[in-house]
Amino acid sequence: MYGRYPHRNHLLGRQSTPEEEEYLKTARNGFVRSVQTIQCPSSSILMPPDTSSTYPSLKILVLHGFHQNSNSLKRSAKKLFRELKGIATFYFANAPLPYNPTGEVKEQLLAAFGDGNLPEISYQRQWWNASKDSKIYHHLDVSLHYLDKLFKSDGPFDGVFGFAQGAALGGILCGLQPFGNISF
Repeated sequence: MYGRYPHRNHLLGRQSTPEEEEYLKTARNGFVRSVQTIQCPSSSILMPPDTSSTYPSLKILVLHGFHQNSNSLKRSAKKLFRELKGIATFYFANAPLPYNPTGEVKEQLLAAFGDGNLPEISYQRQWWNASKDSKIYHHLDVSLHYLDKLFKSDGPFDGVFGFAQGAALGGILCGLQPFGNISF
């Protein structure tokens, strides 16, 4: 009818045509009535975005996932980090533990490669190695000690961005913070 929703004009800051105003006065549609126009003095109450930021850039710690490293996460999420440039400075932590497959996983990898040698995987990192039933996080203490040193040398941080295992570690850090065990 109008090519747009006239009842949204005031929300979007656009002028209603005389036809739209007449329609809005007589509309019997419940949805249209649910979006009642309020009497605003003008659209000057909307503030333009501040382009001259006087605030310091946020410091965000970035934690990669299992089998990743800081460089692989930086590459895979580069568009996100590029969009936030100027708003935040990102510090990419590299897990202190190399990924070292064991048990069934190691057997499957050896069978897949057939020659009895595993490919070079030293660039793959992990924050901990979970037990088979995922109830025990082996070597998590090493990662927490590493991060504590990182917080003391490069912190404080305004936030933590984690992917996969790194996101779980971010949750662990938040859970430990009230107890004074770790401060970021």
